[in-house]
Amino acid sequence: MIIRQFFWVFIASVVLMASFACSDSVERRRMGQAEGIMQEHPDSALSLLESLDRDMLTCDYDRALYGLLYTQALDKNYLQIENDSIISFAVDYFRANGDEERLMKSLYYHGIAKLGIGNYPVAVVLFMQAMDIADRIGDKFWAGMSARGVADVYTETYNSSEELMYAEREYENFKAAGIQPHLNFALLDLERAYNNMGDYNKACEMCEQVEELALSTGDTLLHENCLRASITAYIGNNESEKSVEKIRMLCDNGWSTLEDSTYMVVAYSLLGETDSATDLFNKISCLDSLRYNFAAYHLTKAKGKESEALKNLEILHELSSRIVRINMNSGLISSVADYYKLSNESVRRELEISNRLFWCSLVIGGLVIVILGFGIFILIKRQQKATEDKILFAEQLQEMHDKNDRVSIESNKKIKELLASRYGLLDDLCVIVRGNDVKSAKNKIVDTVSSLINGLSIDGEKIRELKQEVDTMHDGLMTDFEKDLPGLKDADYCLFLFSVLGFSNTAIALLLKEDKINSVYDRKRRLKDRIRQLKDQEKERYLSFL
Repeated sequence: MIIRQFFWVFIASVVLMASFACSDSVERRRMGQAEGIMQEHPDSALSLLESLDRDMLTCDYDRALYGLLYTQALDKNYLQIENDSIISFAVDYFRANGDEERLMKSLYYHGIAKLGIGNYPVAVVLFMQAMDIADRIGDKFWAGMSARGVADVYTETYNSSEELMYAEREYENFKAAGIQPHLNFALLDLERAYNNMGDYNKACEMCEQVEELALSTGDTLLHENCLRASITAYIGNNESEKSVEKIRMLCDNGWSTLEDSTYMVVAYSLLGETDSATDLFNKISCLDSLRYNFAAYHLTKAKGKESEALKNLEILHELSSRIVRINMNSGLISSVADYYKLSNESVRRELEISNRLFWCSLVIGGLVIVILGFGIFILIKRQQKATEDKILFAEQLQEMHDKNDRVSIESNKKIKELLASRYGLLDDLCVIVRGNDVKSAKNKIVDTVSSLINGLSIDGEKIRELKQEVDTMHDGLMTDFEKDLPGLKDADYCLFLFSVLGFSNTAIALLLKEDKINSVYDRKRRLKDRIRQLKDQEKERYLSFL
């Protein structure tokens, strides 16, 4: 008895030591506070995270969570993500530990980091991986965010048709999520995609729609971006006077930039106001060559200087071609190779984590074996424990019967009929339990319960009878379940059947002949994952019984 108590104390100590490294701490509580205020007060969240002592984050979970939250805070505060190693660690950790929600967010912000440094192939893969997870778990908001990331990559790499496809996907997901101001900005992203596709009429219509939304909601950031998007849309739609109007609105609100002046030169040139265009053009020589030559071409063309206009057009064409070639040679074409490189790196890191876990498990296992050497006599009582489990099973069956008896008169009648016609064995068992306490009676109970369990084995006739009873009481539940989820193991079907009948996990473990009750929990978890892939109506129906 003393050795047995010592054994359980040892096991508890091992578990305690294993969990000590990841116990609650000041750092973890601060990260929880930062996560809670991230959406509404990202600046405060960033300050909280920067106040943490990273050397105190000794647990892998804490380091991964910090990497996710810190990168998220940088992005929400419009700061450049200089180092993506901490978010890369978060991706590896949450992938290895099956935390899909945080893995989805980590993949997204890792994509943001790669997008910021111009690594478009890796960025688009990360965004797509995040989007796949969001679609799988039904998170419309993050599906929209990930689609926006993909659309941004295609914008930067001049893939207009793909940009439009993912901008539409972004809008549909945000529309389903119903979260503002993301939905309004999704409309603006959609306008940009139509503009880049050359559908200027559609782009102008969407600009007007977004501007109305910005004015009605008082969203100045949305209004500023909408005005800037309107400039090129109206120029492309041969409405240069409206383009000038939008640029002046930017100036009046103090939002104008030198880049906006480029389009003002173009608009003035298209309107024939060459003097105004010339005065403004002389002030924008500091702009990059592409925008400068774009404005120069329209100005010289408006002045009738055809040779100069042709020269500027040739320069503009060469610059544009150079950008296209750069994106073709080192852009998304190499995304597949980068994807496999990223995958191999993840596998390598997962292997390192697995090796560490293996050696830790080996050490702990060795200690357990040593202690088990002192407690070997416990195995002798294994049969006694099995007998007690079966007696407990019989008592639970009786308790289940009593509970169902109180539910309703109709249920009571069906249970009594079931007991009278097909389960007389349980009545005999209960008589034995109430009338015998000696060892021979216990052995008889073991034999009786063993007979019952064998009769309820996975391929037994009684299983089919129980399925028919469940179909009768629950409108064809078992038939529908087997139809909606074909190809499951027989044990999975029986697990669902016994759960519908209200059997405890201990009873189910005995019926399925599992050595450990944890096997039942694992099987039930996997079954729930399969059920969650069904439509909402079927999913809710089946999950209500598990």
